[in-house]
Amino acid sequence: MSSPEAFPAPEDPALAEIITLYGDVPLRNHQGHPQPLRQAIEECPPFAHALLRAESPEEVKQIIEVFKIPE
Repeated sequence: MSSPEAFPAPEDPALAEIITLYGDVPLRNHQGHPQPLRQAIEECPPFAHALLRAESPEEVKQIIEVFKIPE
């Protein structure tokens, strides 16, 4: 079993689906700089884990909305 800090595998089906649906959504990273969701997932394991722990697609959307850059 992997530790909570271990990076989720990009081929994880749930993570792959999130990247397919929202990968290009612009987010603000911890330094306030814009980056696409796919990059945030690659660079921030805690963010990826939070998305994977979401209990529904609606909860995934809510997590993304917190960091999303308004259009």
